[in-house]
Amino acid sequence: MEKIICGLWRDVDADVDALQQALFYESLPLIMGTGAPGVRVLAEDPAAAAMRYNAAPDGQVLAGSVGVWVDSIDHRQPILDALALTGATTHAYLVTESVPLAYQDRTWAEGERSPGVAILTFFHQQAGLTDDEFFAVWHGVQTPLTFELHPVTVYMRNAVARALTPGAPAFRGIVEESVPTLEDLLDFDRFYSAGGDKDELRRRMTHSMEVHERFTDMATMEMVPCFEHIFRTVST
Repeated sequence: MEKIICGLWRDVDADVDALQQALFYESLPLIMGTGAPGVRVLAEDPAAAAMRYNAAPDGQVLAGSVGVWVDSIDHRQPILDALALTGATTHAYLVTESVPLAYQDRTWAEGERSPGVAILTFFHQQAGLTDDEFFAVWHGVQTPLTFELHPVTVYMRNAVARALTPGAPAFRGIVEESVPTLEDLLDFDRFYSAGGDKDELRRRMTHSMEVHERFTDMATMEMVPCFEHIFRTVST
């Protein structure tokens, strides 16, 4: 099987409710009808909008993603056609999924909203790095730092193999991760596990940024907090 992640971008003044209604009630039934064995949806959570980071060069903002496992990417067109019904700009990528941290106690049923807040990030590789250098920092340094700093309940790394739609930005990585509650995201002391120590919070935030800048082009990174629905499960 192969995994496709379709990122969705919208105009800043687009009707978010209308986009999500179309996604869940028009696009998703068609995608499920393809028989795809894995379907995971992340849709922007307005309650966490303050934590959005950056926008596309054309001004559009990241509105979520649909991750779909397929037997072959040759069968992707019906998925893309279904997502076109949302009116969002869709960029699709073939990815290699790695799950350093899976949900430990998943008690909710497929199709239900997952607990907590999901954080969706698309990013470019820092210029001048070889692939070996890029993955050494992302996998070997940043990933364990995430577990040290943040109260994450799931962490999924998706290395982009290639774009599947014309004109798609050359993103190199897509991360899907979650924290237990909205407060765990919005309260920096909780998000960075600083224990109420302001100096320690500052140190942790600075160190995190320094590590990210070693492998990520922060100027073009895009991040949006989301709510998650897992409709069919392959990995976690």
